[in-house]
Amino acid sequence: MAQTMADYLFEQGQKHGQILGKKRGETRARREVLLRILNLKFEDKHNQIIKEVCAMRSLSRLDTLIEKQLLHKLLMKLIGAILNLI
Repeated sequence: MAQTMADYLFEQGQKHGQILGKKRGETRARREVLLRILNLKFEDKHNQIIKEVCAMRSLSRLDTLIEKQLLHKLLMKLIGAILNLI
């Protein structure tokens, strides 16, 4: 059976909606991870941080900030371990 134009457009709309929903879900998940990390570090500035992170839409920006925070935490642990050896 041949597909009507309406069926085709409906399918395209569904595919677009799925892609958009997946991206929004990924963005939300990264925001939550970043907020958890930053909350541990900056408890006193919690409200401002939530506003700034929730306004972020770029997955690459969120990923970069998560990586920087995790790297910073790792480096601080490493420095602490080295200082304990001295």
